[in-house]
Amino acid sequence: MSKLPKKQVIELNADETIQDRIQLHHGNTLIRANTGAGKTTFVLKSLMRDHKVVLCCPTIAQVKQCEEDYGKQENIHFIHGEKSIPKERLKNLCKSSVVITYDQYDKIKNYLDQKTVVVIDECQKLYSAGNYRDKAIYPLLSSIKNGKYDKTVLLTATLTEPLFEQLGINSSHYFDIHKPVDLNRSIHIRRYKEAHKLNGLRHICTRLSEAKKEGKNKIVLVRLNDIAQSKLIQKYLEKQGYSVMLINRDEMSRKKCTEMLSVSKLDSKYQVVLCTSIMDEAINLNNVDDEVDSVHIMGQYAHPEEITQFIGRMRKANPPIFIHLSQDIEVKKIDCNKEHQIHVSTMDEQFKKMEYYLEYEVLKLINKDKFEGFEDLINDKMDRVKAFNALTDEVLQCKGFMLDNKKICLNTPSLAGRRYQLDLHKCYFNSSYLKFRLLGLMPHAQVKVNLSQDVLDNELLANLELCAEEMKQMKQKVIPEVIADVIDRVQTNSDTLISYLQENVKDGINLYDKSEEPVHYEIFEQMGKLSDRLGNIADIADTIQNNRINSVMAIGFQYKMHPLVKSVMKGLEQWLPKNEWGKNWYGYAEITELMNSWLKLLAKNRSVVALLEEHPLEDVCVNEQKQLVFTDGGSIRFLKRYANVEVRNDKKPYDKKKVRFNSLGAYGYVFSDLEGSFRTKYVSVNGVEYDAKSGRKKRKIKNLTEIYEEV
Repeated sequence: MSKLPKKQVIELNADETIQDRIQLHHGNTLIRANTGAGKTTFVLKSLMRDHKVVLCCPTIAQVKQCEEDYGKQENIHFIHGEKSIPKERLKNLCKSSVVITYDQYDKIKNYLDQKTVVVIDECQKLYSAGNYRDKAIYPLLSSIKNGKYDKTVLLTATLTEPLFEQLGINSSHYFDIHKPVDLNRSIHIRRYKEAHKLNGLRHICTRLSEAKKEGKNKIVLVRLNDIAQSKLIQKYLEKQGYSVMLINRDEMSRKKCTEMLSVSKLDSKYQVVLCTSIMDEAINLNNVDDEVDSVHIMGQYAHPEEITQFIGRMRKANPPIFIHLSQDIEVKKIDCNKEHQIHVSTMDEQFKKMEYYLEYEVLKLINKDKFEGFEDLINDKMDRVKAFNALTDEVLQCKGFMLDNKKICLNTPSLAGRRYQLDLHKCYFNSSYLKFRLLGLMPHAQVKVNLSQDVLDNELLANLELCAEEMKQMKQKVIPEVIADVIDRVQTNSDTLISYLQENVKDGINLYDKSEEPVHYEIFEQMGKLSDRLGNIADIADTIQNNRINSVMAIGFQYKMHPLVKSVMKGLEQWLPKNEWGKNWYGYAEITELMNSWLKLLAKNRSVVALLEEHPLEDVCVNEQKQLVFTDGGSIRFLKRYANVEVRNDKKPYDKKKVRFNSLGAYGYVFSDLEGSFRTKYVSVNGVEYDAKSGRKKRKIKNLTEIYEEV
């Protein structure tokens, strides 16, 4: 049963907008209105005329577009992450109405009084982005739930009620506003015989080829929420003679993207526009039908809400829309209403139980536990939150806790974000159900499901591989050039290579111009990111070259904060001296017994045991004696993930396996938070060897562990 207030349905006439029918109410007012109903106009023209308003938007791009459209109004200020504003000036700006990103709210909340009207635009992001933007969302959500303001407004064009309810917002009014729709969307869900993450590329190429033959100059708009894959497709299509524009978080500051925001149109000089989910919200596109050939959504990673939002960016054009499935799905007819009710009920029960357990079982113990033996890991409440979030992230795929005003609380945005992910997965289990969910958000759309005969033929795949190899070779060439420039910079100051990279990424400084040297710019950014986890530039370079960035960042964090990983790796550091690396083989039983003994220390912490007893991991569980132990084969899987080991008899049963330690750090790298992995490495630039950590010249050429040769 819904916890929301009774829905008040309002049908707007063609010439009406929200401000004509809605008055501001006390409490939390939820407004769902389709695109074109005037949500932004309602806030920036109506509410801001009579009240001091804080409009919170999910993206910088959205704030910038508001600034383009309403920046001439003197009583409105626009604040986002690209603007560095001193605290004192920030305080003065908040005396008037402001438009900010979610991330800026925590910085200004203390300057806002109870009479301030806070408006959350695209409020579905409070749950859909909760798992990765929880730090930005939590303060905003906490203020709303605690009644900090007399009046708040939550706006969205798409709303999945059970997901919104997961946030625990007590809404006083709920308006569902409909405006006559001129554009009845035509959506084609395309299934494929073979699974591939780039299904749909052949269809896109065919449309481009046909348009070229017919002399048509139209844009093919593609949503692919993977920047690396987008760059690969860009290179492939450019080799075919097409002009391609990328739109993603890395590109939004570039001139061609800012120009797009200023005119609210895609540039027709591009035949293909490849974008990520950054285009889902608030970037309105006023291209007409003669300018847009088709819209393509690649992969089954977009929630129906996201698809609806993305399609809604096209305010005037009504091209055919194609959803290209990367994997086939069930096609049998089902009772979608019944299936949906079961799904919602199951999720309600699951998350109610999860929340209760985390809050009344685990959290109670977290506050009491002493965490003996982990003083270097857990010193204060923030450390407790980080450590347990590392655990819950592995166990539940979300961060369980948040520190709020020195009090450990449930991380509601992250929990809601996890439910959103599970709901997304459910949407793609059956074609009828996917159609049902899309029509629930776009009732006037025509949705068809077809089995495509297109295949990614050998020639296309071979050309993609060639493009991928060329991109890899470009990195191979550029990485040493970036290393040489960074080493040159540290010769004139006291910085080490690592500290130099860390300081620059912290200050948002890049050695290169993005438009002039995009590959150099990207690699320098990646080096800065990795410097927080790896202890030398040789390993950083290898990580980038082998596309291990996400894996290394995750492992590095777990070395630092994950209690289980920390316990076992600390044991390995003390047990295995460096002079024994690469020598002895250890049997499964021997190494498992050792590793179990290192887990015993954690068993003193009842909160850890309580969490893993209810939610065991693949590799670690709680036995009948309430001890933490590795599951069958779990010790070997753990070592293959977190250490640099060879495994003998790897295809045989787990009890037949043996391991040899080549070093402690994963991939043989030196991790900043894994002391036992430390060893000296070197890089070579123009025939001169430098210490890969400090950047200083090597005095003696001996014991050269690793050289990254300049091309």
